[in-house]
Amino acid sequence: MAVNVTEVVTFAEAKQLTAYDAFFLWLAQQLDVELVTLDKTLARQVSPRKVE
Repeated sequence: MAVNVTEVVTFAEAKQLTAYDAFFLWLAQQLDVELVTLDKTLARQVSPRKVE
């Protein structure tokens, strides 16, 4: 899969994320998969579901 770096950086700026975190969120959205993370900042950017 080709990564659109401009899109990821724009996405990072809009969500106030690091480029690293934005890439994982962007990729999960592109692949239509769930993103599982313990990173609270990143978790706030995905649909609010709590995993116990």
